[in-house]
Amino acid sequence: MSQTKAQLIDPVDLSIVTADLADDAVTADKLASNAVVSASIVDGSIVNADINASAAIAASKIADFVSLGNTNNRVLTATGTANSLNGEANLTFDGATLNINGTSTDTPLILDTSNSSGSHLRFRKDGANKHFFGSGGGFGLGDVDDLSLRTTDNIIFGVSTTEKMRLNSDGDLLVGRTSTIDTSEVLGIKGPSGDHCTFGITTDGTTNLGIIAFNDNDANFRGQIRYSHSGDVMQFHAAGSERINVSADGIKFNGDTAATNALDDYEEGTFTGGIQDFNGTYTANTGVYTKIGNVVTIQIMIQGNGGSGSGALKLTSLPFNSENSPVSYRAVGSIHAHQGVVTGGVQVTALMNNNDNKVNIRTFQNNANTTDLNRNGLNSGGWELVIGMVYHTAA
Repeated sequence: MSQTKAQLIDPVDLSIVTADLADDAVTADKLASNAVVSASIVDGSIVNADINASAAIAASKIADFVSLGNTNNRVLTATGTANSLNGEANLTFDGATLNINGTSTDTPLILDTSNSSGSHLRFRKDGANKHFFGSGGGFGLGDVDDLSLRTTDNIIFGVSTTEKMRLNSDGDLLVGRTSTIDTSEVLGIKGPSGDHCTFGITTDGTTNLGIIAFNDNDANFRGQIRYSHSGDVMQFHAAGSERINVSADGIKFNGDTAATNALDDYEEGTFTGGIQDFNGTYTANTGVYTKIGNVVTIQIMIQGNGGSGSGALKLTSLPFNSENSPVSYRAVGSIHAHQGVVTGGVQVTALMNNNDNKVNIRTFQNNANTTDLNRNGLNSGGWELVIGMVYHTAA
């Protein structure tokens, strides 16, 4: 039975009694465009299922459920509360730069993966890989337990904007330098400005050696430079054995340790010789000497003219005194009486006694004692002697 108009309209507030309307009786085309307003909708009566999936609801129509306000560039994280996000004040992204502020934590960034190669960072330029850092298994340098760094050119270490060290693309390590001097150079070190360049090797205690070792093709060490702190000895090895060692005693050879066998001095130079009791003019009297350890070798050509005098003919002013022990020590040299020397037709020799810096010019004959050649045997018109001598010194 059809309903009357009086039955559809409430006589008190003149509203339409919805319970008396048939389902779908009122359609959108039956309503004026402004017939339904928000005040006419009961709060909470529209649920999620009532909203079409394609409905375009402006963000301004949705209540703010992000905590910490609406500060620009904050990255949103879930808070653990349903339908709630948190804008992280210490994690921001402006479209180009991601900024992580760990505040008091010492690990503001942790990379983790279940991949068997481990995790790593990758740096690109315009989509092209340039540098890798992390577990080496992921980029071909070692495995998950190796910390690896791979680059397309140099690895450079610096302080502020000043370069201190680099590993170049050839694998050469350079400290204080940016290039090698030779293609064979694998380690280049330059000292600080205005100072020496020191390569320091420190051992754990005096019983251990400081060693620089050389080998080929990863074989046994064939050459070594060693320093023994316990004995203060520098050792040089070649062909697998010690060949030279240097200590406070001097230089020893082939593993020798005896102080008496040490070569403790090398010196060479010139000296000005003279003839004892000669008051003429020298035209040449400069000699040369070499001292190796306690062995002295001298050679001199001495020339002169004029003068007078007599007495034993002796070369004076040798650079070192001869050995003083034993008292019977003598050294014998050679003399060439080139011109202007009266010898009496006998042989001439050079003799040096102990603790002396003179060479006695002596003559000897068959089955007779040697005697000193006399100073007056030098021709005043000009003379020349060439003398050579090897002797020991205590100096």
